[in-house]
Amino acid sequence: MSLKTLALSLFTLIASGFILVIGKDLLIQLTFALLFWFLIKGMRNALAGIPAIGKVIPRWVWTSLSIIFLFGVVVVVINLILSNLASLESNLAVYTNNARDFSSQVQEFIGMDISQYLPDFMESGYLQKLISQTAGTLSNGLSATFMVIIYAMFMFTEESNFSEKITNVIEDDVNREHVREALSEIDSSTMNFLGLKTLIGLITGGASYLILYFMGIDGALFWALLIFLFNYIPFVGSLIATLFPSLFAIFQFGDLYHPLMIFGLIEVVQILVGNVLEPRVMGKSLNLSSLVVIISLSFWSALWGIPGAFLSIPLTVVMVIIFKQFKPTIPIAKILSEKGTLEH
Repeated sequence: MSLKTLALSLFTLIASGFILVIGKDLLIQLTFALLFWFLIKGMRNALAGIPAIGKVIPRWVWTSLSIIFLFGVVVVVINLILSNLASLESNLAVYTNNARDFSSQVQEFIGMDISQYLPDFMESGYLQKLISQTAGTLSNGLSATFMVIIYAMFMFTEESNFSEKITNVIEDDVNREHVREALSEIDSSTMNFLGLKTLIGLITGGASYLILYFMGIDGALFWALLIFLFNYIPFVGSLIATLFPSLFAIFQFGDLYHPLMIFGLIEVVQILVGNVLEPRVMGKSLNLSSLVVIISLSFWSALWGIPGAFLSIPLTVVMVIIFKQFKPTIPIAKILSEKGTLEH
């Protein structure tokens, strides 16, 4: 590698990092807009495949219905979460007293005063502030979702002209076909990942909701939705989501039985889905090394926070697909893959 090439590569790396940090807010919205675009395309294609009427109704109608449905789902989910949070807020005094009772029980059992380690949680004002902050974040998330949908809608307006733009920009027929194949693979891989991961999340969230409902925990739907959403974060997401309702059970019930039962039962669901169902459904569709997944999760989380954690896998899959299209970067794609082999 020449000094000029090395310097250019270093400059490109630094410039890319600078853009990712400075343009964080816009890039996160655009990336989520791309994922929404893929989701909407998948829904549109499924609707267009309905026998008898699928091909008769214009594609733009299916696209519009998919956009309306997806935005409606987001609005309903956020409103459900907000209503559940309001319900939890009305019982703050009970939760605080239960937390004090639990602290007393632990002190009697093992002789340790845990209240000194959780002074803030013992105050109802702290819990109320936490719930209010969560509600505010969700309200802001609804506004951000609206912008994401707007971006996705404009992406669909560009979709019809995209093939013509590639033809005009890339004159060589071989390179043009190469680019189209790469874009097609990104398209199918991303839609496949999102569709299957959503299905797995619905199964996990649904089973968790039944457990929480029959255990009598307050806001069962809220915790189940959290478990569903955190399912998109690899490895640690499911564990974090399981801890939330388990810890909350201490405040609601003031004992150890309910938290341990909730944690154990939901973990059984997570293990069965993660180790039995998910490998069968997902197969080798991602072709990513487990170490790469963890590093990617850490990198994008450090760079973009919680949104980066949700986006880490789709972004890494796209990177591998792009890297394997060019001879100099094929070794990088092989290193990122699960067994050092690339599927075509």
